[in-house]
Amino acid sequence: NLIRFQKVFEASARVLNTADKLLDTILSLGK
Repeated sequence: NLIRFQKVFEASARVLNTADKLLDTILSLGK
């Protein structure tokens, strides 16, 4: 099912984006 795949893809993209921002914040605090 293509629609289900797209929803899963969007969800993982959002999770990766959040993790990326979190990592950025941690790195900024570490400086």
